[in-house]
Amino acid sequence: MRASRAARRLSDAARRLLNPSGPAFRRSVYGPLLLDTPGDRTFELCLTGYGPFVAERISGYGREFLFLDIGANLGLFSLIADRQPLCRRALAFEPLPSVFASLRANLERNSAAKVTAHCCAISAAGGHVELSHDPAHSGMSKVMPQRGPGTVRARAIGATELDRLVGEPQGDILAKIDVEGSEAAVLSILRRTRFYPAIKAIIIEVSEHNLAGDGKAGLLALLASEGFVEISRAGPDEHYDAYYVRQDTAG
Repeated sequence: MRASRAARRLSDAARRLLNPSGPAFRRSVYGPLLLDTPGDRTFELCLTGYGPFVAERISGYGREFLFLDIGANLGLFSLIADRQPLCRRALAFEPLPSVFASLRANLERNSAAKVTAHCCAISAAGGHVELSHDPAHSGMSKVMPQRGPGTVRARAIGATELDRLVGEPQGDILAKIDVEGSEAAVLSILRRTRFYPAIKAIIIEVSEHNLAGDGKAGLLALLASEGFVEISRAGPDEHYDAYYVRQDTAG
């Protein structure tokens, strides 16, 4: 084990000597440094800001918590959680391997010791899922019903594996769910975990475009049936981020 660590340190040192400048990082308006990813609109928005809503819900959470970043993309909000004194741990889930590589680089560059990253989607099917992927806007990837042109196969996990990764949470769980239309499916899987009662607050994207048909109504009904009440939101009615809190903790 010690020899392996020493070898890794020597390897890292050799890479720095060969490439002293290393990859370029740019500072986002939220504070964390992000790997420069030219041509990716999602990266550009992380730099200039999506608005303060999600960041403020994380930074302002008032009790000790574990942060679940489901649909982490480049890891911006996990990095914000890492800097929050009351955050004890964060788990970042990003299924696309190419985006996950940037996420890992961002966590390392910011010395995000609280964050553990997992390259997988959360899906009832388990095994694998097919995802759309547009490098020009990496955050717009969504689960597709089948393989097709431009799709990427990604590992998927269900409730059993989630339970293993989360373990016994100390304090609340604050979950951020932004998965381009699969929010209800993810919430349904979370309901089957042992740690689900500890989820006291959810930051979730609600998009009529991604939630086709009665998807939006179904998602809102599911949140209500689970005792979550909307506290605040940001954005127009057809596409917004919302903050939900369990009724027993809403006060």
